Amino acid sequence: MVLYALTAVGWFYVMKHIKLEMLGLFYSLTTIILLIVVGMVLFKEQLSAFELIGIILGVISIVILGRFG
Repeated sequence: MVLYALTAVGWFYVMKHIKLEMLGLFYSLTTIILLIVVGMVLFKEQLSAFELIGIILGVISIVILGRFG
């Protein structure tokens, strides 16, 4: 419960100082990267070359959408 409250306070602070479009971009990128790390560390998953290329292209597309969308 404390962790959830700290996260809510952090989001409130961040939303006051950063544009919502940049916040959405940051949230999307961090979610993708952290889920990949969790899968590799906790579940011992290995990424194939095609999966790595897909992840990189996905991150690039989110950055492009955030920049020009």
